Amino acid sequence: MHPSAPDPAARAPRTAPAVGRRAAIAGVGGAALLLAAGCNPFGTSSAPSTVTETAATDPTIDPIASLIATTRLAVLNLEAAATVDKERAALLKQLLGDRQAHLEALLDEYARTDRAKAESMRSAGGSVPVPADADAALEQVRADATQAYTQFTDGLALVSRYRAALFGSIAACLQTHRVVLG
Repeated sequence: MHPSAPDPAARAPRTAPAVGRRAAIAGVGGAALLLAAGCNPFGTSSAPSTVTETAATDPTIDPIASLIATTRLAVLNLEAAATVDKERAALLKQLLGDRQAHLEALLDEYARTDRAKAESMRSAGGSVPVPADADAALEQVRADATQAYTQFTDGLALVSRYRAALFGSIAACLQTHRVVLG
């Protein structure tokens, strides 16, 4: 050994640290996690606690009652138009037959789930004012077909597959009515 080198035996013995390096890192990481999560290990609750509540979803509104009303109004307007527009009466009566079949199908479907309400709707009547001339009557029938088409296609996403098929077939028929009416 070199004479100026310290004697290894003369050095102070190494002592192990009270806490290992891995334990210290784990402790600091755990404390950081607790602070990030908002936990207070000292028991004071200076920060308000967050409570998560799950609200019940609103039940989906069944569109069939409004579709029945829309279809009934279209039937009444077609009847009125057929009495005013003698030139297109045959065409309007064909369209009226389709819309009456749609009304019956909708009432039958509604009766499948709520017989009492469907029966009260089945017996409901109504009337509309007779249009002044054939052009006004035809314009009302066109507007009814467009509005009903929109309502039936909008209702597709709100109902079961069976009702969606019914609504889709009625919407397809209404689209042909719109084409025929110009």
